[in-house]
Amino acid sequence: MEHKIDFQELLARLVISEPTDPIIKCIINNNLERLKKLIRGKDINALYPCVELQDEVTPLMAAVAFSNQEICTFLLGKGADPNKPSKRFLAPLHYAGLRKVPVNIVTTLLEAKADPNGLAEQPFFPIQLAHDRDDIVKELLKSGALMWLNHGVHPAIDQKLARIIGNFAKESEFFSKIKLFLHFAQAIRQTSPTDVFKHYDLHLLEENPQTHLTMIDMCFNIEGANEDEYFQKAIKWLNDSKKLVSYVEDVSKRLSTVPLKFRAGALKSLYRVVCAMKEIPNEVSLTLIPELVKLLSSKTEDYLVPLIIVTLYGITQKTKDKDRWSNSDLEEICKHIVPCTQRKGYPYELKMYAYALLADLYTFSCVPGYISSLGLTLVPEGLLIWGSDENLKAKLRDLNMSLDRQRSVSKSTSEDSKDSHLSETKRKRKKKIKKMKRTAEKQDIPKEETDTQENNACLAFNTSSTPVEESGLDESSSVKPFHPTTDTSPLQRKWLKVSKRWETQLEKLANVDECKVYRVGNLTLINDDYFRIAKGSDGSEVFLGLRDDGTEVAIKRMIRSNYQFLKREEGFLRLPELDSSGIVRYMDFAEDSFFGYLALQLCEYTLDEYINTHLSKDDTHALIKIIEEVLCSLSVLHGPTTKVLHRDIKPQNVLIGEVYYSIAQLSLSLPLNIKHGFHHYGFKIHMHYHKVIF
Repeated sequence: MEHKIDFQELLARLVISEPTDPIIKCIINNNLERLKKLIRGKDINALYPCVELQDEVTPLMAAVAFSNQEICTFLLGKGADPNKPSKRFLAPLHYAGLRKVPVNIVTTLLEAKADPNGLAEQPFFPIQLAHDRDDIVKELLKSGALMWLNHGVHPAIDQKLARIIGNFAKESEFFSKIKLFLHFAQAIRQTSPTDVFKHYDLHLLEENPQTHLTMIDMCFNIEGANEDEYFQKAIKWLNDSKKLVSYVEDVSKRLSTVPLKFRAGALKSLYRVVCAMKEIPNEVSLTLIPELVKLLSSKTEDYLVPLIIVTLYGITQKTKDKDRWSNSDLEEICKHIVPCTQRKGYPYELKMYAYALLADLYTFSCVPGYISSLGLTLVPEGLLIWGSDENLKAKLRDLNMSLDRQRSVSKSTSEDSKDSHLSETKRKRKKKIKKMKRTAEKQDIPKEETDTQENNACLAFNTSSTPVEESGLDESSSVKPFHPTTDTSPLQRKWLKVSKRWETQLEKLANVDECKVYRVGNLTLINDDYFRIAKGSDGSEVFLGLRDDGTEVAIKRMIRSNYQFLKREEGFLRLPELDSSGIVRYMDFAEDSFFGYLALQLCEYTLDEYINTHLSKDDTHALIKIIEEVLCSLSVLHGPTTKVLHRDIKPQNVLIGEVYYSIAQLSLSLPLNIKHGFHHYGFKIHMHYHKVIF
């Protein structure tokens, strides 16, 4: 008999002490008229207690949970948010799957732009909750629900959904493609890159109808142990099949159709292929550039801008024959790149490549005057000395000299024009004065009065009647020589010295020039390999940093496309129940247009590093002590009041200070239903073989 999963037992629990709100009662009792009266003047997306659901829900969630189509339609018409989460972090579509509602309600929610994948905070997705409802699964898939999210956690559900899709595949090419891509995703997780390319050779350029990404796109976006091998095999396959150029053209045409959440994957694929190409044909560049510029002009998300700019820069580098680039094309690029050099919050890397791109275009005759009219400033001194690419910095210095020369010429031309204007004005005034004298002679006007009129006319031109004082060494002179300041020593930052291992790097950070650091919120860091102490498979990077109060911190930076994981980790670390020496301490949080920055307690080593560098293999006593400390830390996480399951315990996530062991990396943690202990999950090391971005 097929095992039934009780999702309610696995989802976060909430104790509702208040009675069900009257607004929710109206919905349960199907009383639309009374609901209209009670909801008047209220926030339609507010959360109200509901004992029946053991949750605090919006009116729309209640209408979904209790299968009331009429009230659903009414609330959506009044602006109800189909993606607003409940107190238990459930979306309306989660309740549709949990409560087995009619499919027409699911269709209504999807038409109102409900996210078919629900919320990232939940361990289950709507399609998993509805795994025994073919009709709901079909609607969710048609609207973009992804099969591979959370795939492998519940094999029984995976098999059930695979059977449903297999049946749909017999009647529709759409579902046939879904089935193909599901099998491809499973192959990436379960087999070697060689086997994947051998088995799917004929399908690598096929397009997923949901994400509009191809299998080759997916290979370029794999992160983890086999990342480089997938990249090399993908490039080799495109080269061997002579499809490299056509692939680049195809990606550019698909960019505008790829859903926003997958667009970074398409851009990353394009960028990696552009970098791998020795030369880009001019006609290909003319296809790529308008599509990339179109993304910039459509107010795209900030986290996509760096990928667009570095790809454009790569195109200008790899295109040798640019003669056919029209003035309008060049001006369109400049119009959207120049603002990127000025915008506050943009990181140094982005501004550097924006200036470098403009430097490459500066040789076109129309560009210098146009970027000047757009208000392009000189390259900041910080950019000229920041970074490790000497060729790039030389290019920026050349651009600065060109901009400086252009300004000098413009200033000289302006002054010549001004002098010409002043000469013409003087000539006209002299003519006017002569005419006044002749008139005075004819009318016998006294000479003194004529002189007064002449002086008035001159004063109208030269209003400066104060004598000019010459500068000199005379002490009585008010004009003193200018002595330029030569002290350029950097301002020392506040630094509370604690770490021994990282002391050298932190000392440099505390004393380096202000132009070389990046400040965000209360945090100071330097985006350089010298200060980077860790790199995660999820795209996160950890840098040494300082808070404004001088505290040493480890700053975990993650791009905003993976933002929910960083915010989740922050949320767990801020729980008062986790204020323990066994859990790495939360110190601060900040964000800019591209990244989130989570500042954590700085530790000396990971357990992996400590065992390999500080312990002998036969030091049994120390190893036992370490195990005891790790288990004590886990007991804090898994305690009855904390209810957190880590899911990724491994030596790299156990941090060691002077006399303590701390558990880190809580971004994969989930709320734990303690009532039934651990038998739902088990205690195991949660291994991530690959991270695949689809």
